[in-house]
Amino acid sequence: MKDFSKKELVFFKICDSVLYHEVTKGHLKWSLSDISKQADVTRSLIYYYLGKEKEIILHESVLFMLELFFNVSGENKLGVRNRMKKVLTQLKEIPHIHMYYISERTKDSKYGKLIRETEESITIYLQKELGLKKVDVMRLLMLNLGAVAMQLSPEEVDEIYAIVPAD
Repeated sequence: MKDFSKKELVFFKICDSVLYHEVTKGHLKWSLSDISKQADVTRSLIYYYLGKEKEIILHESVLFMLELFFNVSGENKLGVRNRMKKVLTQLKEIPHIHMYYISERTKDSKYGKLIRETEESITIYLQKELGLKKVDVMRLLMLNLGAVAMQLSPEEVDEIYAIVPAD
């Protein structure tokens, strides 16, 4: 796995902090100072990466989370196992993203709907890409979420994912 560049790590820390405060303080009840303190960055860096408007900052953070978990853009085709190894490695640097995902996905909110739509899109994509039935894709997604929740090490992925065709 490649190491994060300094720029990526700053962006990840900001997004992680936004999602943490979104869960702990409530929808947009956090300040840029809260984000700045937890991410250990200046507010100027937040402005640089995401702007000043909290709704846009939250939106970009959620999109980042969905890309991390689901590779929505399709740009990072690593295969199932290697993708999971990368996610598990990244989650050590940005642990609150999973907490936000779990807390928001069932809500009847803009972001809850976005998460569910993304899950459905990735389900359809994996059915086509891997030739799996929908129930098998759901098992795979549950395996992914379980691996994240259990905080597996990237080294444990090959054994756990033995049921999935090798990348």
